[in-house]
Amino acid sequence: MKLRSSSNARPPSAPAVFGLRGDVPYLEAVIAAVNDETNLVEKERKIDAIRWNQAEELSTFDYFDINALLAYLVKVNIVARWTRLDDKQGREMLHRLMTSLDGKDLINKQ
Repeated sequence: MKLRSSSNARPPSAPAVFGLRGDVPYLEAVIAAVNDETNLVEKERKIDAIRWNQAEELSTFDYFDINALLAYLVKVNIVARWTRLDDKQGREMLHRLMTSLDGKDLINKQ
């Protein structure tokens, strides 16, 4: 049984295969991070950076609602995970998280 006859068939990991193109805006970045990197730790670091940035983006201008809490939870889980994997990297991420919670940037802009 022949499934595909075209010579320009996409690999099974392509988002169009699953019908997700356009529905999940960060999916292409995750696939690129996984495909481009051979080092497993760097793959994990890139995926977590995408998760972190997506959490920030989804909670922009949401200061006291469920989006802000869930974004914080995602970031805390990433920090906890990297603290167990690499203490230095975990501390840097914790500092980044604490700085983002400070709010000085928001006050100084006004």
